[in-house]
Amino acid sequence: RQPKKMDSLRRHNNAARGGNRNNNRYGNQRYNNQNDNTSFHDTFYSNAEKYQRKINRKNKRKKGRKNGINNASADEDKIVTLPNIPSISVNKLADLLRIKRSKVNEICADLDLTTDSSDENAMIEMEMANLICEELGFDVQLSDDEDMDGMDGYSHVDRPLVISIMGHVDHGKTTLLDALRERANHALGSVAGSEAGGITQTITAFQLPIDNSTKQDDDLDTEHLLTVLDTPGHAAFSEMRRVCQSASDLVILCVDINQGVADQTKEILTYLKDTECEFIVALTKCDLVAGGERQREVLRNKVESQLAEEDIMTENYGGDVQVVFVSAMTGEGLDNLISTTDFYKENTKPHEKCATVLNSSSGSGGGKILSVVCHQEINVGDVFVLESQLTSTKKLGRIRALLPQNTKSAKLTKKDELQSAEPSLPVSILSEVEGAMTGDILKIIDDEDTARDIVEKHNDLVTFGEYTASEDGGDNSEDGAVPIIPLLLKSPTSASLAALKKAVLTLQENNCDVFKFQIIQSEVGDAITQKEQMMLKESNGLFLGFDMNVPKKLLRNHPNSHQVLHNDIIYHLLDEVKRSLAKNYLPQVTEQNITGTAKIQQIFEITSTCDKTKKKVNVKIAGCAVLNGSLNQQHLFRIVRKNDHVTSESVGASNEKSFQCASLRRVKDIVQIVKSGEECGLQLEDYDSYQVGDMIECFEILEKDVELL
Repeated sequence: RQPKKMDSLRRHNNAARGGNRNNNRYGNQRYNNQNDNTSFHDTFYSNAEKYQRKINRKNKRKKGRKNGINNASADEDKIVTLPNIPSISVNKLADLLRIKRSKVNEICADLDLTTDSSDENAMIEMEMANLICEELGFDVQLSDDEDMDGMDGYSHVDRPLVISIMGHVDHGKTTLLDALRERANHALGSVAGSEAGGITQTITAFQLPIDNSTKQDDDLDTEHLLTVLDTPGHAAFSEMRRVCQSASDLVILCVDINQGVADQTKEILTYLKDTECEFIVALTKCDLVAGGERQREVLRNKVESQLAEEDIMTENYGGDVQVVFVSAMTGEGLDNLISTTDFYKENTKPHEKCATVLNSSSGSGGGKILSVVCHQEINVGDVFVLESQLTSTKKLGRIRALLPQNTKSAKLTKKDELQSAEPSLPVSILSEVEGAMTGDILKIIDDEDTARDIVEKHNDLVTFGEYTASEDGGDNSEDGAVPIIPLLLKSPTSASLAALKKAVLTLQENNCDVFKFQIIQSEVGDAITQKEQMMLKESNGLFLGFDMNVPKKLLRNHPNSHQVLHNDIIYHLLDEVKRSLAKNYLPQVTEQNITGTAKIQQIFEITSTCDKTKKKVNVKIAGCAVLNGSLNQQHLFRIVRKNDHVTSESVGASNEKSFQCASLRRVKDIVQIVKSGEECGLQLEDYDSYQVGDMIECFEILEKDVELL
């Protein structure tokens, strides 16, 4: 498979700087499809000509738009380049021709060509594809690239670039986003200032108008749009980051120049390497570097060295990953960062999926609101199939309304609704579909009958399990097993609910030898219901509400208020869960605290009256000198002989024998405590096998809450 092509001018600029143009960003040898006898001069000008033709086509389209000419009828759009392969899918052909899939099926029917209209991935022979293109008036050219996915050079779609901003916690992602919004005079206020705890915990998506009129570069658009996705950096939100990366054309990876590559940075780099996604490294907080330009370069070299250890090659290391200095506080580097993204705008590709679900929540009227980023044009009334990436099931739905995201109005009116949404636009879809989760794929289907047939056929082949509540309700543990704690999870959005679920399962994994969770409910919502309160009472479990408010009146009236936990910051909620488990659900652990040690120096034998038989008996007394701490009559004692504890077959797994104190005296007086440096006579219950030189340990048993990881 041929890797993604890098822009020719940028590639040869890299070569001029001494970089190895045959090495890609991952340190692997770049595939070279040129003839070995082709000179560098010929290759350079061949690629430059292709790049110039692409720019010329773009300028013609712009000119046509200004003159009111429909691009679909322009001569340059009547040429289509098909991959040189035996067959192609109907969806892929429709994307290349920029028409609907139903139109391809209609032409196939007119030409008496057999296709399965219900199969989304139906394949047709390349000869059939040529006939369809000729019927639509296209001139067909065959590409030398045999890879269907290698569409960089001939399937460009003129749409806004979708960019995800990612990075470790507190590496300046949201502050950078606010700086970009301020640069674009965006209507909304600060994102960072509106977040609980000052950290990102959900996906934020919106479009920014980018003005490059100050740049003296004829190849750049003077004004265009960027779709930006802001992602959380906490470890619990890894699924959100993966979804945003899959929905993006480009990732801006924020790395704090002072802290370098951190844990979540490495996790993101793993995603990027696995998917071969384009990305730029933004070195943030450059204004905090003391020492000027020289110190900046030192820190940059340190970060690039850390990236190289993760098999990420920057331009200075012979790769093609670009590194940009950025300061969100001073605005330094923002123009350079935007200009760098313009190189990737020419490589925006069509998507087979129509939209990716970023979030879902319940609407006030009972419907469901899906926050999506569009990859194709969608319209009100379209029928869609929602493909779950978690359960591999499919669901049928219809777009009832389209709403703009991130508006300033608290309540949207009919005037705010959209009739259609273009590619790369983040919108909210009002629909009746249930159970949509972050990462689900939305595909538009021509008619409802076809969509229902697709859903039914697919779901008949899929089986999946569900969590059910335990039948016994009260007793949550088995003999010899760890306690099982029932859980009810709730959050206003599907993304935050998925993050909460992952966090509690990680907590269980870290403490699998102490307890287990049983998730009896996991729902999207913003309030605890009467049914959930009954389930909580019957199961004796925990209710966890993330990013939602629980009325104080409910907590006051609830008989077991410790069962209801809620917080709008996820790691604070996890801390509360640990405390509640340790205090209310898990048995306390015991530990021995040694309070004093003594050494037996002499053994006495005296006559005493037995309390039980009232007869005279001989008993042995150990004459001891207290070496450390103190001996307390209320504590327990054990004997250490030749560095080994005196054992008994009837005591515990370690067989260590502990004894209670029968008598503790100083001279003839009975005392409670003997301190260090003093001598005493000690008599232990049920033990008289003392030996001179034995060590006596006095200890107490303490109970404390278990510490969870």
